[in-house]
Amino acid sequence: MSAPAGWLEAAAAAHPERQALIGSDGSLSYGTLQARARALASRLCQSGVAHGGVLAVASADPWLIALLLHAAPLAGCALAPLNPDLPAPHLAALLRDCRATHVVASPGLASLPPSLRTLTPDWVLAKRPVDDSADLRPLEPEEVQLIVATSGSSDAPRGVMLTAANLAAAVQASSLRLPLTPEDLWLVCLPLFHIGGLAILLRCLQAGAGAMLLPRFDPSAVQKAIATRRATHVSLVATMLARLLEDGRGWRPPATLRCALLGGGPLPADLARRALQAGWPLWVSYGMTETGSQAATLGPITPEWVAGQVGKPLSHVELRVVPRPGPGRICLRGPGVMLGYANAAGVRGVGLSEGWLQTADVGTLSPDGTLRVHGRADWVVVTGGAKVSPAQVEALLTVCPRVGEVGVTSVADPEWGERLVAVVTGPADLTELDRWCRNHLPGHMRPRRLLRATALPRTPLGKLERAALAALALRLIIPADKQE
Repeated sequence: MSAPAGWLEAAAAAHPERQALIGSDGSLSYGTLQARARALASRLCQSGVAHGGVLAVASADPWLIALLLHAAPLAGCALAPLNPDLPAPHLAALLRDCRATHVVASPGLASLPPSLRTLTPDWVLAKRPVDDSADLRPLEPEEVQLIVATSGSSDAPRGVMLTAANLAAAVQASSLRLPLTPEDLWLVCLPLFHIGGLAILLRCLQAGAGAMLLPRFDPSAVQKAIATRRATHVSLVATMLARLLEDGRGWRPPATLRCALLGGGPLPADLARRALQAGWPLWVSYGMTETGSQAATLGPITPEWVAGQVGKPLSHVELRVVPRPGPGRICLRGPGVMLGYANAAGVRGVGLSEGWLQTADVGTLSPDGTLRVHGRADWVVVTGGAKVSPAQVEALLTVCPRVGEVGVTSVADPEWGERLVAVVTGPADLTELDRWCRNHLPGHMRPRRLLRATALPRTPLGKLERAALAALALRLIIPADKQE
């Protein structure tokens, strides 16, 4: 399989009139998309983006990111899509570790290093003809094509370096497990600064299929797209599926929908059961940014499915489970595993040991090689499909005025899986603290419950006792609920 930089040319040559991208304001055929991407790549080169450099984009606009995803490889640079709602220190750290020289961002975005050259979204989206004077040198297979941020179990997001070869291997492996044809349409309601959304566009590009971009997840818009646009595939997290079932009571997806791919966290058994009864063709997936999205996939599942089962590993990864008490640590290596975590020194292989990636997940392998994921080896909250480190949220909340100590835990929730709860000490007003969280934290990192305690449970060495903190939060919630 060739590198992704050549897929657009091949798709445009094979079926130039077929729709490639569909948005709320129109669509682009593969022929038009190729022309737009080449024109944008030419302008990127003329603006000083060097071959082998890194172009960051801090935006939630899926159309903007999609155009850059297709243009950057033609310009020979890596693309680093970043969540613009990340706390400013985390955004600055990612830009530093990615070694970005240019960033596409709205003029009002704060905390951009002055050394970065800023390009506006309007500059990117402007329709201009191809300038053949630009010397386009597309990325080679071993060059980095994407740097995608992931929080995982660390205290701050990390940039994952994925080469063109990594991405090609991941797309090929996905197509073997989950075939995609030029007649298919994949509905994209995941944000494109996460690997789950980006991987969809690359799969569609290689197959010559269409991708329909929604600006955000909205249950009615998803149902309409599936019903009227005859979408064949959609990617969801469990929270999205729960909202679709709740908001569309009695609605059944048409037979044209062949795959609803669930990822981003565990799928509760009861939610799967209700979705199957409603006619959803569920496929479950286990993966991560470090493997270009999917690492194992199973589907379509049946009512006999057991929670945590995610199928056999895809062909681009080798999987082993390292023994330990209980389920073992899941480790991965292979052509689809990342080049390493981005770092300011530009060192390759950071986060790998002899090619192996030791994940923070634990699981078991059945005799036939089917993987069942049991949870995390470290303590991470998965809320609405987003992985959140409590320590990361704690560090951010401690800078809030009048807050003493902070401990972040979670409580079970039937829709979100888990909801964040913050226990604080000090004289801070909880209403003001909630307002501060809404203004300074992205939605997936915002505690949905704020509680006050006189002290937090700690070990003799001063470390926060997570289990005791969770128990304390429950004790505080119950009396508060009785008072409401």
